[in-house]
Amino acid sequence: MTSTGSGPGIVRAEALGKAFPQRTGLRSFWRGAVGPGARFALDDVSFKLQRGEALGVIGHNGAGKSTLLRLVAGLTRPTRGHVETSGRLACLLDLSAGLVEEWSGEENARAGLRLQGVVAADVSARLEEIQDFAELGRHWNEALRTWSAGMRLRLGYALAIAGDPEIFVVDEILAVGDEAFARKCSLHVSAFLERGGTLVLASHNLYQIEKLCRSAIWLNGGRVEASGVSGDVTAAYREWVEARAKPSPPAPSTSTGGTGRLCLVGHPRTGGMVELRFAEPLRLRVDAAGLEARGLVLQVCRRSGALVSTIELPGSGALEIEGGRLLPGGYRIELVDAGGEVLDAAELRVVGDRRELGTIYLEHAWEGSACAD
Repeated sequence: MTSTGSGPGIVRAEALGKAFPQRTGLRSFWRGAVGPGARFALDDVSFKLQRGEALGVIGHNGAGKSTLLRLVAGLTRPTRGHVETSGRLACLLDLSAGLVEEWSGEENARAGLRLQGVVAADVSARLEEIQDFAELGRHWNEALRTWSAGMRLRLGYALAIAGDPEIFVVDEILAVGDEAFARKCSLHVSAFLERGGTLVLASHNLYQIEKLCRSAIWLNGGRVEASGVSGDVTAAYREWVEARAKPSPPAPSTSTGGTGRLCLVGHPRTGGMVELRFAEPLRLRVDAAGLEARGLVLQVCRRSGALVSTIELPGSGALEIEGGRLLPGGYRIELVDAGGEVLDAAELRVVGDRRELGTIYLEHAWEGSACAD
């Protein structure tokens, strides 16, 4: 890990890799992590961030997110590749890091400021800023061993930003705070980015990633599964999660011949899956020759199996579903008969840069006004 100067906050990672030895004991210590049996927790990860940019890091537990953040923060050295930062860096990766259980909040904050290099003459003013931001009240002068995880987060976050960092590296622990403090942190991060700060954020909160980060990477098994615009990356990750929850069967043939057939027409197909833009209408053709029209239903489901909606069909014909209803993600369209048997199905992926969460977009109108007493 190298750090240069105190100029604009920039982060560069090239072919970054981190290995850990599988064996324990002195032999592994002397041989090193890249010896026989080494396990790479992170492998071949590259990205570049300029001033005012934020990178979101997503993935399931054990995917390598925390390892990547520790490398960026300089808390461990890479086995392969290199990472470079330019600017004052602060990190918030562990609620207990650097805090002494028997000390009060003020004593921990004072020690933390001195470790950050804050001169003695400025400590009192910075302590007031930390106390105001953390809003700990009487707990400020109580021992940390009596604090909750949320209270520790308040102190940790306030202490991390007290040094006016240009690069901020944050792990999932922001989720520990209560709703009011989480919103306060979110507003602070937005203002930090507007001032030209650089953010690396790992989180399971995909909405938080989409809101704060323009770009994102999805780690899977220590390698980059997808990278790019945050909305596209999170949509691909959601689809993967849903497919793991309930794997979908192979996509059916698109032929409309025969009985009980379903065909999505006029849409591009990628990897056996139909792709639909968010605002684009969904067009289908149904061939129900020889079937009892009564009870014939079209089902729209998430790939996890959750039912989204049903449409009753009078028989064979064409159907168009208005665009802008299904939010980005993976879906399965099923043609079901009166007995509940799935006659045919098609896989659908809705794409688009949307910030809403959930499945259905709700049309709405807003008019600002105060609530009447």
